[in-house]
Amino acid sequence: MSFRSLHLNLKVRLIDSFLSMILGNMLWPFMTIYLAVQFGAKLAGVLMIVNIVVGLFANFYGGYVSDKFGRRKVLLLGELLRFLAFAVMAGANSPLGEYPTVTFLMMVVNSICWGLSGPANEAMMIDVSTPENRKFLFSLQYWAANFSLVVGGVAGGFFYDSHRFELFCAVALGSLISLLLIYFFIQETYVPTEEAEATEGEGKDKRGVLREMWGNYKLVLQDKTFIVFTLASVFILAVEKMGMSYTGVRLAEEFVTQRLFAYEFTGVNIFGIISAENSVIVVLLTAFVTRWLAKINEIKALTIGMLLYGTGFFVLGFSNSLLLLLVSMVVLTVGELIWVPIKQSMLADMAPEKNRSAYMAVNGLVFRGAMVLGSLAVTLGAYLPSAAMGAIFFLSALLGLNLLVASIKAKAKARPQVMMSVQTAVPPTTTTAVKLAVK
Repeated sequence: MSFRSLHLNLKVRLIDSFLSMILGNMLWPFMTIYLAVQFGAKLAGVLMIVNIVVGLFANFYGGYVSDKFGRRKVLLLGELLRFLAFAVMAGANSPLGEYPTVTFLMMVVNSICWGLSGPANEAMMIDVSTPENRKFLFSLQYWAANFSLVVGGVAGGFFYDSHRFELFCAVALGSLISLLLIYFFIQETYVPTEEAEATEGEGKDKRGVLREMWGNYKLVLQDKTFIVFTLASVFILAVEKMGMSYTGVRLAEEFVTQRLFAYEFTGVNIFGIISAENSVIVVLLTAFVTRWLAKINEIKALTIGMLLYGTGFFVLGFSNSLLLLLVSMVVLTVGELIWVPIKQSMLADMAPEKNRSAYMAVNGLVFRGAMVLGSLAVTLGAYLPSAAMGAIFFLSALLGLNLLVASIKAKAKARPQVMMSVQTAVPPTTTTAVKLAVK
């Protein structure tokens, strides 16, 4: 498996998203600071919540319109609006003047754009990938995301204060390049059938867009296997969000300054180091873990990965040893490298073509649900000992593992039943062709 063997859409989107993520990570992690300085910490928190909620609704609408009109149109619209938003943000933070309210409104527009195009982008990548290359694809995507986090975060730290206008201009230019790449190189991967379009048109006249959207998402919610998979994803991602949120606060309060190689480290220092360590390990080890995954049973690999992941966060939850913290981050990151591509491949297999963007939109709730649990962990940690918090992280990983395995088995059990019903419904002369189509 190699980058060259991937579909053109995948190559373009991987390169484009890598460059966009580098530029985005130079800017977005610092926008909370920007809002806090301009509007005060209390109002900044409210504004961030508003931004998230608006993006959530846009996410559901994006999944709906992508399944209705196709992926490419939605991607083009989203990227065009994003470019305009970034251009206005640059103008609102130029040497001519600073306009915080305009900047925040453009942040909201940007959040809407991500919500619109996110499900379409994920669905398109599934459309043109295959079961054989998906683990490689998602491992590569995961590597790119972490590498861009390292590069973008470091660069943003240097340029945000002193060259903010230039930073906004660079992100706007990157968005323009993305728009041009989509327009000239991305091919449409899903065209709704005439019958589906006619049915949707009738539904719109009778029920309205909102009821039509609900009917679309109702089909997703009736897929019990996918709901189990989604719950598994929430518990697994919650391990990271809970673990990192709680550990950051705990180390700042509990960690006694320690010396290593003639350097002294405080709790805040070590938390920053282990956070960067996670991304660096992903960048260095992704290729090795990807090769290993091709040789091992899926459930066995998931079990190993999740146990490493849970154990690492368990230690991270209570340890105040500098060396043990560094080692635990290595352990949990290796586990993460194992389960991430497998889970993403499972997601691709579970989403049927007709409603694929709707499935991706529902899957978008995973991140937000995990963020809520992460916030609750900080409050819960004020009442429970650190060892108990570590145990909660490990149990959440185990629960996620069991739900993932249950969804794998349910999916495998459903496939023979689908095959039997197909064979019964068609003449013997066409059975072979239909088998291939079902697969």
